[in-house]
Amino acid sequence: MKTDAQKPDHDALEDAWERATRLFATPKAMRPRKSWLTGVSMDTAADRIQRLLREPRAISLRAILVALDGASLRDFLQRTEINLDRAAAAMRLNLVVNISGPVGALVIVNQLLPQVVSDFVATYGMEAVIFGSASLFFLVLLSIWYSYCGVMQARDLVHLTRLYVARGADAPMARDDYADEPLNPAELA
Repeated sequence: MKTDAQKPDHDALEDAWERATRLFATPKAMRPRKSWLTGVSMDTAADRIQRLLREPRAISLRAILVALDGASLRDFLQRTEINLDRAAAAMRLNLVVNISGPVGALVIVNQLLPQVVSDFVATYGMEAVIFGSASLFFLVLLSIWYSYCGVMQARDLVHLTRLYVARGADAPMARDDYADEPLNPAELA
C-alpha cells in the first residue's frame, strides 16, 4: 500500500502532462527544420542523443519534469510509454486502412462491375484518372506522414523522459546541459 509520500501529485502531473503534450504536438514535427526529411536527416548522424538533448523542446521538457516528485515522475514516464504505444498502434491502423482500403475497393469494384473502371476512363479521360489518383495518393501520404510524426514525437518524449529519470531527478538536471561524463553517485544522494 502506498503511503502519502509515495502518492503522485495529480494536479502537478496533469499540468506537466498537458504542457509536455503541447510541446510535443504532432504538427510541430511536420514543420521542416533542416530538410523535409527531418525524421531521416536528424536521426542518421552519429550524435543522435546529443542532438535530441540539445533541442529547445528537450530543455523545456526538463524544466517541466524538474517540478515533479518521484511518484509523479514515475506516473509521467508510464504515460509517455502508453502514449507511444497508442501512437504506434494508430500508425499501424493508418497504414493498413490507407493502403489496403483504396486497393481493396478498386479490386472489389473491378471484380463485381468490370465495366465500371473502363467506362469511367472512357467517359472522363485518362487525365481525370491521373488527377484523381494523384490527389488520393497525396492525401494518403499526408495522413501517413501525420501519423509517423505523431509516433516520432511520442518516441522523443519517452526517450527524453527516460534519460531524465536515468540521470536522477534532482542534482543532475539542475545542470545547464547534459554532461557526457558519468554521474557521481554521491550527486544523487
